[in-house]
Amino acid sequence: MIVEVMKEFQRNNQDNVQQLAIINRMVQRLEVEDIGSTSVDKSIETSKKIQNVISYLISKENLLMIS
Repeated sequence: MIVEVMKEFQRNNQDNVQQLAIINRMVQRLEVEDIGSTSVDKSIETSKKIQNVISYLISKENLLMIS
């Protein structure tokens, strides 16, 4: 899903996207998929989880690069 969001930004000619923009877009998508509750606490929790996954992919797996 992270790669999907990054490709979406790339298709819109936005190559240098901040990590926060990716996280926000993913939280928005997840909230749309989970039509149930969209509380602030849940959004913050989801945001932290996504941030941890991105950090893991950058530092441990070397799958994402930052500049």
